[in-house]
Amino acid sequence: MNFNEFCDNEVNSNENFKNERIEKFNKNLQKNSQNLQINAQNNEKLQNFYKNNNSSIHTIKENFDENELKQKIEKYQNMSQNELMAELLKESSKQKQKGNLNNEKLEEIKNSMAGFMTPEQQARLDELINMLR
Repeated sequence: MNFNEFCDNEVNSNENFKNERIEKFNKNLQKNSQNLQINAQNNEKLQNFYKNNNSSIHTIKENFDENELKQKIEKYQNMSQNELMAELLKESSKQKQKGNLNNEKLEEIKNSMAGFMTPEQQARLDELINMLR
């Protein structure tokens, strides 16, 4: 190999190295862009969740004082799944009679929570909501 061939090989090697680095940079840039889009979508979901549930949060705060909330937690924390299910059905029946719970409200609850759940959790939520209808 002569000096000119050596120089040509070095130039080609450097060009290949530069091209690989540029390609890697572009892939990372694309991945970061996708992550930014996902973060923006999640942020939008959180904002919508907050907007949709803000009035419910205030209603809960108005309806429960701290002692009542502690009593509710103590009441439910040691219940089995079957006991909790029976309690949920009983309470939903009361709320339906009062006019506080209807199919529209159940659908609103489902839609506000679904974006934060795994497919398995969404399927379980669907089952629960169908039971409450």
